Amino acid sequence: MSAAEVRLPAAAKRAPMPGRMRPVLESLLFPLVTLAVAIAIWELVIVVFDLPAYVLPHPGEVFERIGTDRELLWENAVATGKIAALALVISAVGGVLLGLVIGWYRTMRQLFMPLLVALQSLPKIALAPIFIAWLGFGTLPKLLIAVLITFFPITLAVIVGVESIPAKVVLLSRSTGLAGTAFVRKILLPSIAPYAVASLTIVATLAVVGAIVAEFIGSQDGLGNVLLLASGNRDVPLVFAAIIVTALLGIVFYAAATLAGRLLTLRLGASYMRGSSG
Repeated sequence: MSAAEVRLPAAAKRAPMPGRMRPVLESLLFPLVTLAVAIAIWELVIVVFDLPAYVLPHPGEVFERIGTDRELLWENAVATGKIAALALVISAVGGVLLGLVIGWYRTMRQLFMPLLVALQSLPKIALAPIFIAWLGFGTLPKLLIAVLITFFPITLAVIVGVESIPAKVVLLSRSTGLAGTAFVRKILLPSIAPYAVASLTIVATLAVVGAIVAEFIGSQDGLGNVLLLASGNRDVPLVFAAIIVTALLGIVFYAAATLAGRLLTLRLGASYMRGSSG
């Protein structure tokens, strides 16, 4: 009897973790371990370097401040989240449409790409005072800044997705009479979906950054306004509390974009399979 035959029964006796439970436990355990390690390093840095509270407050003090000011942080997080979500929707819809047009038509690429690159190269924080001077204090200037930050990556990703379609696939579809909306549904959209979904997960957090940047320049609410006021008042625990809430908001947006992207990809794949079988 070989050694492999002897070890096989012992390995077979081990009860494997149920398939559905293991991903759930890993998705909960790993982030908690990472969070615990980060908090431990935070506390260790304070102790080792003997940092005063006005430089780096203790984690317990910051989390306590999150609890005491939870209503303030929640209301402003909702205000920032609304701007970021609206900007993300506008950029997703507009970026996909414009990316399809630019990617498919060479003339449109020559017309619009220089303008898009120029807008992307501009520092958005420099545009915020101009938008406020034109539009006043309100939702629209903040929305424009967030859209400018999130629009270009989605558009560029869709352009790359369109250009990735092999020419022989286009020729074959035309030879079989696949054109118009049928071509868009069965060839074009499934081809650009991975690129669009990848860019969406990236810009999901950038939408939050854009809203925060706009709130720094001029706003009466939002987490950016909280950070600005807390810094001016030297309220360091509140600054760190707002930073943590901002990070959590970015995680929520990233998770939502990832889930939406997976659902969209599955839906396009299912639609493609139904069309192919039909």
